[in-house]
Amino acid sequence: MAPPCIGIDLGAAKTMVVGETGEIVRNELGGHSSASLVGFSGDERYVGEGAVAQLATNAKNTARIGERLAGNTALQAHRGEGGFTAFYAGAETAIADDALAAALLRNVGSLANKTFGGVQATALVVPNAWEESQIATLARAAAAGLDGGVEFVKSDSCLRLAYEKRHATNLEKDETRVVAFVDVGRCSASCVVCSFTTEESCILSSEASTDGSYAGTAALDALVYDYLLTKLPKDVDKPQPGSKKGQRLLNACERLRVLLSTMDLAKVTCENLGEERDVPLELTRKEFEEVCAPALKGLYHLLERAKMGAGMVVDAVELVGGGSRVCAVRNCAGEVFGTSTFGAKMDDASLAHGAALALATERDARKNVWLQREALVAAQSRTHENTKLLDEAKANLDKEEKAAAFKAKETAAAEKPENSDGDEAPAPAADDAPESTLQIRVRVLSQKAEDLKAEERKVTTALEQAADVADRAAKVLATRPETDAAELRKAEDAMCERDEGVRLVAEQRNALETCVLELRAAKNGTHYKLFEAKAVEFGELLQAAEDWLWSDEASDADAIAKKKEQVLADAKALVPAYFAKVEEERLATEKELEKEAATATNEDDDDERREDRINADTRKLKFADRFRLVEKNKAEGTELFKDGNIHHAAKRYKDALGHASKLREYDLGPEDAAKTKKIKVDLHVNMALCWTKLQNNDQALKSAGEALALEPTHPKALYRRAALYEKTSKFDEAKADLKQVLKANEQDKAALALMKRVDAQLARQKAKAKKMAAKMFA
Repeated sequence: MAPPCIGIDLGAAKTMVVGETGEIVRNELGGHSSASLVGFSGDERYVGEGAVAQLATNAKNTARIGERLAGNTALQAHRGEGGFTAFYAGAETAIADDALAAALLRNVGSLANKTFGGVQATALVVPNAWEESQIATLARAAAAGLDGGVEFVKSDSCLRLAYEKRHATNLEKDETRVVAFVDVGRCSASCVVCSFTTEESCILSSEASTDGSYAGTAALDALVYDYLLTKLPKDVDKPQPGSKKGQRLLNACERLRVLLSTMDLAKVTCENLGEERDVPLELTRKEFEEVCAPALKGLYHLLERAKMGAGMVVDAVELVGGGSRVCAVRNCAGEVFGTSTFGAKMDDASLAHGAALALATERDARKNVWLQREALVAAQSRTHENTKLLDEAKANLDKEEKAAAFKAKETAAAEKPENSDGDEAPAPAADDAPESTLQIRVRVLSQKAEDLKAEERKVTTALEQAADVADRAAKVLATRPETDAAELRKAEDAMCERDEGVRLVAEQRNALETCVLELRAAKNGTHYKLFEAKAVEFGELLQAAEDWLWSDEASDADAIAKKKEQVLADAKALVPAYFAKVEEERLATEKELEKEAATATNEDDDDERREDRINADTRKLKFADRFRLVEKNKAEGTELFKDGNIHHAAKRYKDALGHASKLREYDLGPEDAAKTKKIKVDLHVNMALCWTKLQNNDQALKSAGEALALEPTHPKALYRRAALYEKTSKFDEAKADLKQVLKANEQDKAALALMKRVDAQLARQKAKAKKMAAKMFA
């Protein structure tokens, strides 16, 4: 399968990356988004989620690149004006916004490559209110930070495409739905009104904030900040915007805003706002609305302009962005559009998904144009070939007719019968003669020529339509400014190389430090007697290694790795008995695991004993050992299933899940947690298949549901559940699951076949219901 197109929404607070199928690219910690931050500390650079901790402890050297790109003026007093500078690599360094954005894009781009195994092309979301200079900055960052083709898509088009892909397919044939999308983010506010039919969608009106005073939640927080300054105790000095205390107060404003989304009165404590003093703060929802009235008034007028510009009645309102959770914002949107009920069909990934869809749509449209051109060339070739054959057949027929006429004339002249008046006998009628082979060939080829002309006209029309679709799809992509980012890319490559070097040094330092700590703990541990003879020398060895670790020599990853090997070799030479004992214990553990596996085989038919044995296994095994037990039971279950031993296979899968349950994901690192989650999902899917084979539909549904609880879009789990829904006559539920399967892979033959059966059953039910209704009201 070819790599997908992806969309990137580099927002003021967080960055979302989504593939064209809707799959979200997770960050290093497994979250759905990456923080729009780049931080610096010493020789290290922190990007995305890695910079979150830096924001709390080292805010001065941490860039909020999303806010900087947005150019919002509401927080300008708090963030400062001009470029960003950080103390990095021993010097105060000025770092341009395009370089900061390039670092973030390089980071999320690498995550996307790992997720999808490659990326075909990338589309970046561009807010509607952005100016050319802002787009140019982002373009330079993209050229330096991303590989492959990069395009730009306006945010209003992203929302339209995302809604069209996800929900417009549910419309009735002649239905037109008008939807208003209200997007209130951290540094921007916009409203776009679109119409949707089953055939097409279009933007009716689009408005975006150009004044930072009412652009997003930043404006609300700035107003609340100014208000809270007037409510501070008299003995607490008012903090200056941009200072550490000012940042603490601004963070408190954000927390108050979030709390007021769910309660009428919010209370927070702002730590160290005074001299070693925490200050309690509170705000009511009514106060919040009064304080933020100027920003809300600007938002109201923006929504009014979008509504009037649409010229159609709005059927539904979708709220997007973090600011949409603010009650005052919801009330404002409800007042403008006359509703208190809002849709819940768009999420934080909608913009990035829409950008990816814009690329995929344009790519597919261009491919269709190419295919139609190929089809037209093939049709023209067939027409040309048929014309040659027809011309040749007509020429041969003309020769044949002339020869026949000449021969008939000669025959007539030789026989020359006379009638009573002395006139010649009339020639036989031509219609009485049967068609010759050439006449049949000419007639068939002439008909084929007509058919080929019709086919050529049809293909030409299809090509024109495809070209029109491709043109419209291309127009969705914003104009990409010409940029020369060669130097910027070279600088980012150098920074990445430096980051990798720093990472390797830190990794080897941690390894050596861990080695020293473990050896020191062993010296004072269970086998301490084995160290008594060489206790002094062993202690000196570890102290020397620790001293070396903090010397100038420990600045190269290879040197540190060699030092670790040398420390281990010296330690083994000093206390060989200890290392021999450790190896003996390791081999004993291996034997115990093998014995347990053999015991499990002998107890295969005793379910209670098997469950008791696994539940009673409270050993604190290392991840690798416990995971090996999971994989071993899973592999044995698969072999049993292939041999037709379904019941025993289910038991093995159940054992594997028992061991997997002891791997708590919150205790694991990101990679181990991902491996654990994946194998749990696979085991639940396998259990669902086993229960289906054993005719236990309830248990099969339960297993499929447990798999989907871990991974809601897992294709096999969705297909298994859909098949079970079909068996239990839940055809609507089956169709919903199959839609998700086919969304990920439109060519899934099994899902297509099952969907055909489900659609047939639904049609049968509908016809039956219609027939019964007719009888009732007859």
